[in-house]
Amino acid sequence: MVRSILRQPSLYASLLVLWCLLFDNFECFWRPQLSAMEQDATILLLVLLSICWTGGHCGPIQDGSPLGLESGAIPDSSLTASSEYDANHGPFRGRLNIAKVGALTGGWSAKTNDLNQWIQVDLLATYSIIRVATQGREDYSQWVTSFKIACSMDSVTFDTVKDPTNTDNDNIFPGNSDRNTVVYNRLPVPMLCRYVRILPYTWHDHISLRMELFGEYPGPIQDGSPLGLESGAIPDSSLTAFSEWDANHGPRRGRLNMAKVGAQAGGWSAKTTDLNQWIQVDLLATYRIVRVATQGRADYSQWVTSFKIACSMDNVTFDTVKDPTNTDNDNIFPGNSDRNTVVYNRFPVPMSCRYVRLLPYTWHQHISLRMELFGELLATTKPSTNPTLTPVHSETVTSLIPVGHFQDASPIGLESGAIPDSSLTASSEYDANHGPFRGRLNIARDGALYGGWSAKTNDLNQWIQVDLLATYSIVGVATQGRQDYSQWVTSFKIACSIDSTTFDTVKDPTNTDTDNIFPGNSDRYTVVYNRFPVPISCRYVRILPYTWHERIALRMELFEELLASTEVSTTLKTSCEGAVAMNASPRTCTKPIQLFTILFGVVLRWLY
Repeated sequence: MVRSILRQPSLYASLLVLWCLLFDNFECFWRPQLSAMEQDATILLLVLLSICWTGGHCGPIQDGSPLGLESGAIPDSSLTASSEYDANHGPFRGRLNIAKVGALTGGWSAKTNDLNQWIQVDLLATYSIIRVATQGREDYSQWVTSFKIACSMDSVTFDTVKDPTNTDNDNIFPGNSDRNTVVYNRLPVPMLCRYVRILPYTWHDHISLRMELFGEYPGPIQDGSPLGLESGAIPDSSLTAFSEWDANHGPRRGRLNMAKVGAQAGGWSAKTTDLNQWIQVDLLATYRIVRVATQGRADYSQWVTSFKIACSMDNVTFDTVKDPTNTDNDNIFPGNSDRNTVVYNRFPVPMSCRYVRLLPYTWHQHISLRMELFGELLATTKPSTNPTLTPVHSETVTSLIPVGHFQDASPIGLESGAIPDSSLTASSEYDANHGPFRGRLNIARDGALYGGWSAKTNDLNQWIQVDLLATYSIVGVATQGRQDYSQWVTSFKIACSIDSTTFDTVKDPTNTDTDNIFPGNSDRYTVVYNRFPVPISCRYVRILPYTWHERIALRMELFEELLASTEVSTTLKTSCEGAVAMNASPRTCTKPIQLFTILFGVVLRWLY
């Protein structure tokens, strides 16, 4: 139909209209006279383009979020492969857009070229996989020209994506034809997977690739995000219990889908079976808890068949969730009936908690369980403690309200290791074992290497700097004290630079003549989050300690949103993530629904 329409020569006038509207800032002074058919065709073309730009299959990626290969959110330990050419070509190099760094190559390369090769990603939870993006190797002309995809829930049994036209055959996805072009492939039907494998089918010169997965966390539940028991985002130190059978059955084993590892059991098990038992999670901030998921013990037929939930803000006074039909009674939640089935329970009313306890009420054989909590961080959450700031000179200390985990931004890669050690520098270091490369969030002491960056001297000339290697929109920072000594920064400033020469300090939003003083830490471990008054565009970011406890020492993470390309463009830009980048403002993205509402109104009024 569209081909027949486009055979009408006069309809090129319609295309000219579209061009004028999209890329000439509505400044068209010649208005062609269109017939009724041509008017209909113009509207049809607008409809087709709107479908493309608002969720159809015309763009590279229209749905599904990147799951964390490129960003580093997926750790190196989650990437495995059938083989690697050597340690510098390992699967941890198979991340989209990764580049050669020293001896580390720009992609994963298999040991041999045969159909037995694969690269695998463990997502640590079940996701709906929607599509995949691939590239060749960055530093050699090697790439995979076609491949298959396989999916598993248990890392043992894999299902290969089938050809939708003949489900007896595996689907062969087209791959790459050069080193760096990103090729996107949509799965015929989204697949629920924890483990995803790419299996090279044909290749150029050698099996080498870089990749990203796109999908969504579906869960059996429709709201609330997993808070980090299964993923490990909640540390072992946050899990406590009334009792444990022994050290191998402790509360840290009570994470959803935890398996037996050596002597360590596949779940938390209480010392005794009575109504005094509980397992508790300290979320380190206040969350709106909406539901809970439970399993039995993985390695024995032991599970909790019913339980209560209690909630606290101070770890002293706990409120038990009440039965909505009789608020004088505690709510009894149904539990499990086997080892591994996940049972989800929604709270009658969401509860605001920092500390959450699950109290077993009935059980099978023994009190044993694994669990996950679901909810959302409250936007006004402050750090768990309020540091007392002692300025070292008379300047007034002002601060922002810390807001906890940033739900509209991503960690930039200090904790994950995506930012290399070479990008971290400092004004000074106590010695080589206290260098800035130790200033990563949640880093722990490792032999002679200490649990944080420590400055040589304690004065206002000290700083730690991160070179992001590109310009990012930085929205906030998270800090911790030193892990192995009681040393931390109690307040600090932030400075930003594009060239590593001229630095601009973040200003107090209430008085832009004054530097903003951010509240820091009051202990070794608690993560304190600070949002910037306004996002700042930086390549180089410095933290400048202002006050401290005992010694200047810290660990940190930055949170970012990647800026769109600064090149002027007259085409759709994937960096706008579903929006249209207009050539008049290369960093401005207009949402498709807004753009096409305008287009339809303008064109219809103009035509008729």
